[in-house]
Amino acid sequence: MVFQTFVLFHFMVLSTAVLAANSIFENEIEALKYFKNSITDDPTGALLDWNSSSIPHCNWNGIQCNDISKRIISISIQQTQLKGEISPYLGNLSSLQVLDLSYNSFTGNIPSQLELCTQLSTFAVYTNFLSGPIPFQLGKLRNLQVLDLANNSFIGFIPETLCNCTSLLELHLEENELVGKIPERIGDLINLQQISAYNNLLQGSIPPSVGNLKELLALDFSVNRLSGTIPQQIGNLTSLQVLQLYENSISGIIPTELGRCTNITLLHLYTNKLTGSIPDLGNLVNLQMLRLYDNQLNSSIPPSLFNLKSLVVLQLSRNDLSGNLSSEISSLESLQSLTLHENKLTGSIPVSITRLVNLTYLSMSINYLTGSIPSNIGSLHNLRNLSLSNNNLDGVIPSSISNCTSIRAIDLSRNSMVGDIPQGLGKLSNLTFLSIGNNRLSGKIPDDIFNCSSLTILDLAHSNFTGLLKPSIGMLSNLKILQIHDNSFFGSIPREIGNLTSLFLLNLGKNEFSGTITVELANITFLQSLLLEDNDLEGRIPDEIFELKELTELYLMNNKFVGPISDSFSKLEMLSVLDLSRNRFNGTLPNSMTKLTRLISLDLSHNLLTGSISGPVIASMRNIQLFLNFSNNFLTGKIPDELGKLEMVQVIDISNNNLSGNIPESIQSCINLQSLHLSQNKLTGIIPEGFGKMLTLEHLNLSYNQLNGRVPIFRNTTAVGLLGNPSLCFTNDTESCTSSRKQNRSRHLSWKNVLIFAILGFLAVITVLSIAVLRYRHARKPKVKEYTPRISLKRFDRKELEDATEGFSEENILGTSSFSTVYKGKLQDGTMIAVKSLNFRQFSAESDKSFDREMKILAKLRHRNLVKVLGYAWESGRLKALVLEYMENGNLDRVIHDSGVDRSRWDLAERVEVLVSVSRGLVYLHSGYDFPIVHSDLKPSNIFLDEKWDAHVSDFGTARLLGVSVQDGCQCHHRHRTY
Repeated sequence: MVFQTFVLFHFMVLSTAVLAANSIFENEIEALKYFKNSITDDPTGALLDWNSSSIPHCNWNGIQCNDISKRIISISIQQTQLKGEISPYLGNLSSLQVLDLSYNSFTGNIPSQLELCTQLSTFAVYTNFLSGPIPFQLGKLRNLQVLDLANNSFIGFIPETLCNCTSLLELHLEENELVGKIPERIGDLINLQQISAYNNLLQGSIPPSVGNLKELLALDFSVNRLSGTIPQQIGNLTSLQVLQLYENSISGIIPTELGRCTNITLLHLYTNKLTGSIPDLGNLVNLQMLRLYDNQLNSSIPPSLFNLKSLVVLQLSRNDLSGNLSSEISSLESLQSLTLHENKLTGSIPVSITRLVNLTYLSMSINYLTGSIPSNIGSLHNLRNLSLSNNNLDGVIPSSISNCTSIRAIDLSRNSMVGDIPQGLGKLSNLTFLSIGNNRLSGKIPDDIFNCSSLTILDLAHSNFTGLLKPSIGMLSNLKILQIHDNSFFGSIPREIGNLTSLFLLNLGKNEFSGTITVELANITFLQSLLLEDNDLEGRIPDEIFELKELTELYLMNNKFVGPISDSFSKLEMLSVLDLSRNRFNGTLPNSMTKLTRLISLDLSHNLLTGSISGPVIASMRNIQLFLNFSNNFLTGKIPDELGKLEMVQVIDISNNNLSGNIPESIQSCINLQSLHLSQNKLTGIIPEGFGKMLTLEHLNLSYNQLNGRVPIFRNTTAVGLLGNPSLCFTNDTESCTSSRKQNRSRHLSWKNVLIFAILGFLAVITVLSIAVLRYRHARKPKVKEYTPRISLKRFDRKELEDATEGFSEENILGTSSFSTVYKGKLQDGTMIAVKSLNFRQFSAESDKSFDREMKILAKLRHRNLVKVLGYAWESGRLKALVLEYMENGNLDRVIHDSGVDRSRWDLAERVEVLVSVSRGLVYLHSGYDFPIVHSDLKPSNIFLDEKWDAHVSDFGTARLLGVSVQDGCQCHHRHRTY
């Protein structure tokens, strides 16, 4: 009986256990079915066998069960493109240890029910489309070792509860949209080996508790919005191998304690706001990559860095590092990438750098390096990129550079290098980028350079190259950018240039090319920018050019093109900039220009255009933002009201035409207008009252018209030209203006007659006196040549002028105006000079274009009664200056008005001699050059006296030189003397 009872009891227990096990299995299978039902798309059939009743669920794809209990311990379904949401029923899998759904397309939130999976050690959903906040319930998973939520769209804060998961070895939160601070308790995860949260929106500082993570191998908080400093406790992480904090706003110094992390191999702190010096990192003997660029570090390069023999990448660019580059750089024998550009390094490039035979990338641009490039640079046979631009390097381009047969990019531009382009570059078959412009290089383009068939960018601009552009240029069929402007190339543009069908920028401007535009240019169908300005090109623009439908910029100014402006310009509908100024175009403005609706700048000035300005044409150009210039033509009719539709235009110049009628009030609608020039026309009526209220208007020139009425009060305009409008009234009293106009009308004829007679009488007296004095002087003075040989102007360095003027010292100022300041200077050879530094605030960037052109003109002007222009200095955006001969006896204004001047020598003969000298200078300007040059600002302060008291005219090119006409009618205040 007892035996039967025992057997029955065990049978009941066993039955109960079997029933419980069956219930658990059913719950787990049910959870899997719910998971499958939440899948909306299974393109790879990853879950096809999950419906099979003949296959045990432990054998389903991606499922793993415990060998003994048959409980589900792992679901791993990766890279199967599953779509849907993660089922909350997975929380019923209480034995689950691994849940890996990486590389799929799951959406929705992480179900909080996963907190029930208390055995979970790995939860990975890397690269999905999950969103919402990270559930704080995950902090209950005390066995969790790997949590990978990277590359999703999670938002909100990093839950503080995650710091309870003290078994964590890896925490990956990168590439989400997490905000807030890094939890202060992050240091509680004492077993953590990897933590990554890069590319989020985290803020605040790095908690000092991070120093408790003694097992940490990799820490990456880069690409966030972190601020504060790098905690000193970072030095406690002696096992650390990777530290990445780049692209944040971390400030302060790099802690010296970092030098204790002796196992570190990769240190990336670039693009922050770090200051101070680079600490001693010489103990980091395993360091392979050090990137500190784009900070505000301001020390010299510490010698300790040269102890890092394992260093492969050293990037310190875009800081304020100073001092010389030590010759010990050669000790970094493993170095492959060295970038030091955009610092303040001085001295020469150490010759020892050529021992770094593994170097593939060398960039030292935008520093203050001097000396020459090491002659054996060619020993760097693995070099792929060499960038030394924007320094003060001199000497020649080493011929050994042709031994760098792996090189792809060479940038030596903006230095002071001399000599020819070396032979042998044709061997560089991998060369895609060659920029050596803005130097003092000269000679011809060597023929073998055309063998560099991989070239995509060739820049030889702003140098002294000469000769023909040979037909071989057509061999560079992969070129996308060709810039050879501002040289002395001559001859015709070879038709083979049409073979460069990949070009999108072609700049041949500022040379001496002649002949017509070759029609083969039309073959370059992808061309976006065509610049042929400042040459001697002539004839009509070929119709084929108008097939370049991708053109956005077309610069043809300052040539000798003729004929009407073609209707075919309307085909260039992508044009944003069109400059045809300073040519010989005639006829009227074509109505077809209404199709050029994308224009932001249009310059047709200094041509022979006639007819009226079409209102519809102007209305179609409502997108013009920069420049509209029709000046110096023969346009007639009224200014169209449609001008007011150009709301965004900054400069309008229609001066020096034959326009009549009133000034349209609609111009007040040009809300961005900064300069308006309508001088030298026949405009009548009043100045619109609203002009005085235009907030952006700085320069207004209405000189030499027939305007009348009261002049508005200009509240913002700094320069107003109103000369040559005798009927204007400068008072706020309207009745007084009316009375004044009546009096002006009654006396106008009499004043005019008196003025004419006075001028005629004065000229007669001057003529007689001039003849007498000339005969007298002819007898006692030897003949002097009026014309002196033409020479090229010297281009001075900024430093030369700073040394000559003692740093542009106020004590050396000879005169000032709103447009320039003139300094006395002394060159190293003892030559006294006057340096006229132009004021950048007064002139737009457009004046840069005219500056170089006017330099070429001034170089050709040579007359004994003109102040000689010895040279110029030009650094775009930094310096624009003329260098003039120094006049020992000042200007005529001082002689006339300064009571301290001894005038005993100024008898009638001396005074007439001055008049004759000035006249000779003006005659030369008017008729001694290719085209007349009008002074437009002749006055005693612009007439200078040399040591022999001979008179010289100055400022004869200022208005043209500056590219503006705002001086017309303006009063400039001078002190002492002006140039």
